[in-house]
Amino acid sequence: MTWLVIEGDNGVGKDTLRALLERAGWLHINALPGPQAALARARSYRDADRIGPYLAFCRECAAEAVRRGALSVVVRYWPSTAAGAFADELIDEDQFQLLVTRCVEEFPRPDAVVELRCAQRERVQRVLRRSATPAGTDNLDPARAVRHRWALERIAAQWDVPWQVVDTTSLDPEQVVAVTQRWLHSLEQAVRWKRR
Repeated sequence: MTWLVIEGDNGVGKDTLRALLERAGWLHINALPGPQAALARARSYRDADRIGPYLAFCRECAAEAVRRGALSVVVRYWPSTAAGAFADELIDEDQFQLLVTRCVEEFPRPDAVVELRCAQRERVQRVLRRSATPAGTDNLDPARAVRHRWALERIAAQWDVPWQVVDTTSLDPEQVVAVTQRWLHSLEQAVRWKRR
């Protein structure tokens, strides 16, 4: 296992999991200069104009993860871009499907994706408790959350990559990282078994 992607809506614990994985020796790809510059550019765009720049950011993360070849973690990859665009109603269902098909074909494939989920009420409370996040930055509309989850489920069903959903609602961060590491270990064991 060399490249893990962490997906999920705002407030589910992606950065917390990433930080714990970093402590365990994983390299945070998003923090490298190339991805940081691409993300800064993407954040300067609004509405549907942001989709292309965010995909460019995802390409930069993928290139770094592939090049590094070490234990690498990327927080949000192209599934976040597609799911966010659909959830924010920047693209319709047909456009979403075209985007997913294109990304599945064109983007490098990580070794695994862990998608974190959290009950809406708890997720909202977590976002509101963030001291570093200005009020209003995260969209907390329940209907948007439903669209976002639907989009990620659709991507997971179409993308040939191991994808694990972890519900973080009642888990502390150490439990989330333990569940993730157990799952990654089971994937590695399965790969070793197939090679025999």
